[in-house]
This record gives sequence, C-alpha cells and structure tokens, in this order.
Amino acid sequence: MPRAKKKVEPPVAAAAIDAEEELVNDMAKFYLDPYGFAVYSFAWGQGELLKWFLDDWQIEELKAIRDELQLIRANEETQDDPLFYATKAGHGVGKSAIIAIIILWLMSTRPHFAGVVTANTKEQLVRKTWRELAMWHRRCITNHWFTYNATSFHHVKHTNTWRIDATPWSEHNSEAFAGLHNGGKGQAMIFDEASNIADVIWEVAEGAMSDPDAFWLVFGNPTRRTGRFAECWGRFSRRWRKFTVNAMHAKAANKRRIREMIEDWGIDSDYVRVRVLGEFPQQDVSTLIPSDWLDRALNRRVQGHEQYRPVWGLDVSRFGDDRTALCKRRQRMLMEPIVVWRGLNLMQTAERVATIWDETSEDEKPAAICVDAIGVGAGVADRLNEMVGEGRLGETVIVAVNVSESASVSDIYARLRDELWWKARKWFEGLNTSMLMDTRAAGNIADIDDDDDLIDLLENRTAREAPISDELRDILFSYLQNGKIKLESKQDTKDRLGKSPDLADAFVLTFAFPDVVMSVADNDNRRYSGRYRGWTGVTAWSA
Repeated sequence: MPRAKKKVEPPVAAAAIDAEEELVNDMAKFYLDPYGFAVYSFAWGQGELLKWFLDDWQIEELKAIRDELQLIRANEETQDDPLFYATKAGHGVGKSAIIAIIILWLMSTRPHFAGVVTANTKEQLVRKTWRELAMWHRRCITNHWFTYNATSFHHVKHTNTWRIDATPWSEHNSEAFAGLHNGGKGQAMIFDEASNIADVIWEVAEGAMSDPDAFWLVFGNPTRRTGRFAECWGRFSRRWRKFTVNAMHAKAANKRRIREMIEDWGIDSDYVRVRVLGEFPQQDVSTLIPSDWLDRALNRRVQGHEQYRPVWGLDVSRFGDDRTALCKRRQRMLMEPIVVWRGLNLMQTAERVATIWDETSEDEKPAAICVDAIGVGAGVADRLNEMVGEGRLGETVIVAVNVSESASVSDIYARLRDELWWKARKWFEGLNTSMLMDTRAAGNIADIDDDDDLIDLLENRTAREAPISDELRDILFSYLQNGKIKLESKQDTKDRLGKSPDLADAFVLTFAFPDVVMSVADNDNRRYSGRYRGWTGVTAWSA
C-alpha cells in the first residue's frame, strides 16, 4: 500500500506566517519608541500619504516621549512613574492625527493594553477624534490586529482585555474615568480639546495614574486661562511635559484661514493667540451662552406668549453635510422641534417652506420669515418674496438677513451676526433672571407645553440631529482690542465641532425681526398689529 504523502504548507502561507512573526517582533522593538513606530507603520510617500510625512512638531513630541521613556525605564526608581504630556495648539495643526498614531502605537506594542479617550463634547469625540482613529487604523500596518467601532478600538481576539474606549464625559458620571487599572500591562487616559473638560473629570482621572506604564496625554486649543488644562502650564507644571504648536508653522493648518483670522481679529488679539498661536488668551475666550442657562430654560414656563406672532428663522444650505433648518419662535417660547432637511435646491427649499406655512394654523402663522441671505440663501429669500406677491404667504414679511453687515449698534458689536447672537444670549439671560421669581411669571422664561418631552422641545429626534441646546452651548466669543464683541466664525465653529451649527443659526435668525403683538377682533379672528406691515426687510433689529 503506497505511503501517504506528507502535507506540505504552500510557500505563500509559510511566508505569511514568517511576515507576521517579523511584524510581532518589530512591534516589540518599538515598545519605547513611538517615533520609530510611526515611521515604520505607515506608507509615507505613497497612496493617501503621497505628499505627506509627520509634521515637525509631531516628530518633536513623539521623540520626546521616546527619550523620556528610555530614560525613566533605565532608572529603577522612576521606571513605574506615569508620563504626563500636555499639548496646546492653534487650530487645524493635526492634533487628532497624533492622538490616533499614539493610540495605535500603544495598542500595537503593549499586549492587553487599556485606555479611555474623551473630548470636550460628544460631537468632537465622535466626529473628530474617534473618526481620525478610524482613518489612521486603516492606514496602519497592524490594522488586521484590531477592530474599530463607534465606541471602542480593540484586539480582534481579546475584545475585553486589549482595548481603548471612546467615553463622553459627564460631571454627573465622572466614575467612568475612575478605576482604570490594568495590572502593569499599560494604560492611557487621553483628552482631546482638554481646555473645556470639567475639572472634576481631571481629578477622577488622576486617580487612575498609579499603575506602571501609565500615560496621560491631553491636547487642545488653549481657550481658557483657568481650569486644569491651563494649570498644566501653571501650578501643576512640574508634572507635565509641555508642548506649544503655532498653526502658522504647521503643515496641516489652512494658511488661507489663518490669514483671514489675522485680518479679521489682528495678530495681537486673544482670538488669534488661541486659534493660531496656540497661546492662552490675555482674558478668557468665553462661552456665549452658559450651559446652566440653557438647562434651566428647558424646565421653565411662561404665560402671555400667545399674544405674540411667531417669527421663523431659516438657515439655508444646498448640498453637503450642512443642513437647512427652520426654527419657529414665539416671543419667549421655542414653539416645536426645529425642522431640518438636506439636499434640496433653492426652489425646492422655498416650496417646502411654503408647504409648512400652508399647514400652519392661522393664529400660528409667522409675522416674518428671516432668511440667511448670504450665498445660496439669497435666492430662497427672493423666491419667498415672489410668493408673498403671488398671495401664497399672506402678509408674511420676508427678511433677507445679511449677517456680515454692520451691526445696528456698531460701537458694541463687530457685525450684525454678533449682534443677533448677543440678542439670543440676552433672551436666555432674561429667562434666568426670573429664577428668583414665581416659576409661572409671565414673559420671563421659555415655555414647554405640559405634554411635551423636555428634550423634544429642542431636538428633531426623527432627523437624528443633535439638540439645538448642544449647538448653542458651544459658541465662543471674545472682545476685540476696540472693545467690540465678536463671535468665532461659523467656519471655525464647524471645524471645532465637526459640523455646522445650523439649528442654532436658524434660532438666532428669529431675532432679526421684532416681536409683534397680535390684536384680537370681536369675532376672535386673530391678526397681527399693522405696526410692522411696512417693514422694509432691512436686517437690523429693534432692541
């Protein structure tokens, strides 16, 4: 009987095994060398990276981590010490890229590594930081070792013990950042846009830095002079290895945008210090509408808003990621969830607004529709005005709002946009000055119908959009050298948050027309006062 032939592995399979073993061995060599890992693991000069390599500041930081690791690991007394790295930078310099590369290095060189990544907002975490990790994971030579999903990045075979999680922070759930101990196998806490992460999260995270091979890396625009991120350069400076990145010298930064910011604000302004130079402001760049104002407004009731005509705000976008948003405000009440849509051309957008107007009851029809008339919105405003002339929108006033125009109070605000947003801020401030008054005092606070869900008031859940309150709480402002108030640009907000604040802009547009009191005839047919029928459509609003 013939002897069975011995099975021989195909040469390709054997070569693949050898290559994998070589890769494992090479990763072990990079245990203390993130820079060497970055050079080895990505196809610089090819494909997507054809014209790209690590920026000078990224090389400096990766080499600094390498040098410090090698130094402390050579000293028995310090080899278990955690490493703290803080990077403040101008906008668009590649912070998210280096975060992703560091995560891939840690995961590829440390079996059963554990970590947590968070950012200033859930939007930033999901759309910027975590999305960047997906892109660099795809490019990395060890990409087949790991799986990426919306909330975690983990080893394909060791899902529970070899992973880094994307965890939105909350002051009410700070425990999510406690207890990250990994028995000496390595762990990391990574903060993106760390300047706006609450101090309590920092305090809890610090307790997780007691294990060997622990890393705490924080990155961000230095938007605040106070808080734990600023204190990395202050009273806690001795603990942190610190880096500052000037966007003017960074390859990835948009040089045209930098020139525009310098032209708009001035090289010595706090805005340019923060967004370009990567330096802390001389005074804090502040959040325009405090979060507690927004939270309290959601729980308040008023009476008397029924006597006012609604005003609609329409923020127009044609294509792309931005949304067209329609907001309806009646004096102190945001009437219903904001309506959003994408992908309609200008004529279709105008027809949709007209359809919504037709479906609105007579006493809910708007006194005015305020349309963002910069760019594509101008055509929508023109078509809506034609519809008024055709009798399709009744006596509704169409206001074409050019937010780049001069403010009506030009000695206080830089542009009309700043003035309208400040008007919205005063609206919320008015809601909150009533906190010491009766909770049903008329005319002071935002109204929620008894049957309305608290969040549904400010959220179009069916469209899967973030609540408008999330967008309103993320708008920053500062003061120019001449003392005028100026908001960060819409493009800068979009770059920072990962999307355009369209819902918030639609709400703000409603302040481009004065609140109109209705009169009630004997037959109870409501009509608005004729005081504003002669409105000319100019964009300034009355205080």
